[in-house]
Amino acid sequence: MVSTLKWFHNWVGFFISITMLIVLTTGVYLGSVDLLNRLDSKDQTYSPITLEQKADTVASVFERYPDMSTVRFPTEHTPYIQASTRGKSIALDKELNELSSSSSFDLPGYSTVFWLHRNFLIDNGGKYINAWASLAGGIVTLIGIYLWWRVRNGFRLKQSIPKNTRSSSLLKSHIQLGLFISVPLFILCISGFLITYNSLWTGVLKQDAANEQTRTYAVSQPSH
Repeated sequence: MVSTLKWFHNWVGFFISITMLIVLTTGVYLGSVDLLNRLDSKDQTYSPITLEQKADTVASVFERYPDMSTVRFPTEHTPYIQASTRGKSIALDKELNELSSSSSFDLPGYSTVFWLHRNFLIDNGGKYINAWASLAGGIVTLIGIYLWWRVRNGFRLKQSIPKNTRSSSLLKSHIQLGLFISVPLFILCISGFLITYNSLWTGVLKQDAANEQTRTYAVSQPSH
């Protein structure tokens, strides 16, 4: 069993690492573009809005922009209302006057990088390849943790950087860095799989219509 797991971890992990490298580098670019866009305050000053104002804002924004999928409220870092959907965002002030409209897909190369990140530029089939590669990556991560656990001798931070190009030094570095990123890597892999196969979990969040009609609720009371 151990030899089979080692083979799976080494060889499946090798091919999965190629897809991970593509997703990682393109994801860093896409995330950097989003962060840079948030540095612009649109000449707005942050002030909190009430729950009632948030409700009115959501209703008004979705009525005016039915193609938008998300509404973000003002924060200290982005002191304006933002309506957004994939690759496009509209900034609004508190009176819902439009401040700016931008589309990331207008940036040179953004569309190519985005679809490379999402489906390796091979249309719908690539999306599922990406999803199953993510799931396999999560399994490889768990196997790596198990293999380390069998021969564990502690975590030595100094071994994270290889001292030379020998296999033993590179292996120690691989193990130490793999343990360090194993938890976030596993979460990224599984969540990436579930983004594509969202039908596996979104149904759990839906209420049964028949039970909803017979259900009774407590009477809402004004805030203290």
